[in-house]
Amino acid sequence: MAAEAGGGQTGTVKGTDWQIDADRAMLYIKPAGGIANGNFVKVKYKPAVGTHECAVTPESLRDQRVAVLYVEDAGSGRGRRVKIPLATVGANGETAIKDGQRQNPQTINLTFGVIQPPAGPSLIIDGKAA
Repeated sequence: MAAEAGGGQTGTVKGTDWQIDADRAMLYIKPAGGIANGNFVKVKYKPAVGTHECAVTPESLRDQRVAVLYVEDAGSGRGRRVKIPLATVGANGETAIKDGQRQNPQTINLTFGVIQPPAGPSLIIDGKAA
């Protein structure tokens, strides 16, 4: 990978001026390096062979057992508190990567399954068993 700072500044050095975190796909500009504040950085690279178009959750992580507490916003609802002492939760469908150009909030679709706990109710609304 090569990096070139704006304003005619060239010849920056990886490790001295900038660093790559390949696992997170991040470029870090080092504060004490040779890239001055206010300059833009142009990065040239070749994608790795076998790039991924999606991430797949391993089967062992798809459904997890959790407790759920949902607190409704009193400003836009009744302000209820819903508690599910034992449930499964897992991803449902696909999620687009937020790329800075999308105006809508990032959403992740989840599926919850209520499980009857060994003792007590499976659903509690505002402190009362439902």
